[in-house]
Amino acid sequence: TIILEDGEYVGQFLVQYPQTIKAENPNEAIIKLPENNLEKAEIAERMRTWVIRVHDVEDVTIQGLTICGGDGAPEKIDEEEVHLLGIVYDDASGTIEGNIVQNIRRSEPGAAGNYFSYNKGILVDGATGDTSILDNTVYLHEYGRLAITVGKSQEDAAVTIEGNKVFGAGDDMVHNWLHSGITVIDVAGAVCITDNDLTDIQSARENSVGIYIISVDGISGEITIQNNRITETQFGIRIWETGNPITGDLVISDNAIYDNIYYGVYNDSDTVIDARNNWWGDAGGPSGDVNDPETGETADGDGDRINENVRFDPWYIDEDMETLSDE
Repeated sequence: TIILEDGEYVGQFLVQYPQTIKAENPNEAIIKLPENNLEKAEIAERMRTWVIRVHDVEDVTIQGLTICGGDGAPEKIDEEEVHLLGIVYDDASGTIEGNIVQNIRRSEPGAAGNYFSYNKGILVDGATGDTSILDNTVYLHEYGRLAITVGKSQEDAAVTIEGNKVFGAGDDMVHNWLHSGITVIDVAGAVCITDNDLTDIQSARENSVGIYIISVDGISGEITIQNNRITETQFGIRIWETGNPITGDLVISDNAIYDNIYYGVYNDSDTVIDARNNWWGDAGGPSGDVNDPETGETADGDGDRINENVRFDPWYIDEDMETLSDE
């Protein structure tokens, strides 16, 4: 175990042995990206640089640190385009708990409306064993893009994303697009997304998402989205198949999904999504004038909008989520 005293530590960490790195006092040890001489590597099919990288090792815990991108990463290192990561576990496993992640962005944002990057606050790619992302706070301010991302986990690796808070900055985030609080891509293992608070995740391009489920090569793992608060985003939850379909179970239940600008749940796939037993911000249920694929009930309430292939009946008719519409 490495215990860091209060203070600022400028540098990049590369962890390749099972260990725990934690702050003596929560969030008083600041790991800050250096301005020069950054390392880079191909991670998740793109060239990246990072603040903390855990690579090819299991049972690593990162706990109670403040992860800071400083003034941001350069757009290129040695003439090669790079994207900044706050904490990354690639081909690794363990626990990421109680950290604050901020300023994960580029230092040169470019022209408003024309800027795009793959910066990520926390990335777990190719989890090799059970991995937990717990009680972290991620700020998507300025030019950041994705807060928490899980991709390509192995079949026997369960990933838990629980108790995290993701905050955007609304109209201040004008230099990027498609912000996302939690993103899950092409997982083979189970993913449980529970008790997270996702709010004010918006962009000038009007397509930002609270929870984004993406199937390119295919999703075979079971995904559970439960007991989350998703509000003031542009799309609360979005499901997108752009290649192979989702074959694992995807269940969205007991969430508070309300005051999202365009859709509470937007299903951009041919797979019917189970989104029963949620609070949509109105006792009459979601809006959208579409029918529940199973019961035929019409979404004609004043709550958040849904589209086709979304099961929503029954829904909670009170904000405390104690009473369902069919009781």
